[in-house]
Amino acid sequence: RVTNVIEECVESIVEEVSSLKHLVDEFVRFARLPAVSRVPNSMKELVDRTMALYEDRLGGITVSVDVPETLPPVLLDSLQMRRVFVNLLDNALEALAGEPSPELRIRCELARDETMARLTMSDTGRGIAPEDRARLFTPYFSTRKNGTGLGLAISSRIVADHGGYITAEERHEAVTAHWN
Repeated sequence: RVTNVIEECVESIVEEVSSLKHLVDEFVRFARLPAVSRVPNSMKELVDRTMALYEDRLGGITVSVDVPETLPPVLLDSLQMRRVFVNLLDNALEALAGEPSPELRIRCELARDETMARLTMSDTGRGIAPEDRARLFTPYFSTRKNGTGLGLAISSRIVADHGGYITAEERHEAVTAHWN
């Protein structure tokens, strides 16, 4: 009996240490984001390559991607924007877990007289509580059980470094990133 209690305590300590290590790793990444290197990139290629990483995780989810072939190259740091896209996808998949008819919609277009790129991701997940919406992009705020609260803060900073902003819209639970 004592051995079982000790083993449970050790397991709990190991889990907490792992969680703290993950938190520290995320904080370091947030604090040391590399300088943005914006060069012309294809949004279609960025979206297609990133979505290819998720092929095995999309089972049962209806996905629609609307990134026109005719969309001109967009100035962005593809590695950093991929990080934003991955974070948004991970959050969407978490929100869609257990939903009866999960749908994910991704759209990219030019906005503001074609001077700004706009990437919108919306899903049919459980949604964001109104009281949480204002804090979504604040460091260390998370609604996920194992979340560090840094993913959306990092994403917001990357988009800001691109001269843009990221928002979470109430209607259709869309998260939209805009940048010049």
